[in-house]
Amino acid sequence: AIAAGNSNDQRLLPTLQLLLSDIEPLVRGAAAWAISQLGNDDYIAVLQARLEHELDEVVRSELNEAIESINANRTKVRIFGKFIILHYIRTS
Repeated sequence: AIAAGNSNDQRLLPTLQLLLSDIEPLVRGAAAWAISQLGNDDYIAVLQARLEHELDEVVRSELNEAIESINANRTKVRIFGKFIILHYIRTS
C-alpha cells in the first residue's frame, strides 16, 4: 500500500479501497494513508464509511488523518479580476 501511495497512479485506488477491509491493521492503516496520497473528494466517503466500523485505534487515527489530508487538498478558488480560476493544490 505504501508503494501504491507513492506511485501517483490513481488506477490503484480501487485496490486500496479493498485493502481498507484487510484482516491486518497495519495493511488497513497503510491503505488509508495511500488513499490520502492519491484520492480526491470521492474517497472521503469511503474513508468515513470504514471509520464507522474500524475498531483499531491506530487505524482510526490513520483514517482521520487521511480524511483531513484530502480535505486540505480540496479545490481552492482564486479570483483574478473578473475570472475565477479553479485549481487543485496538492502537497507531497
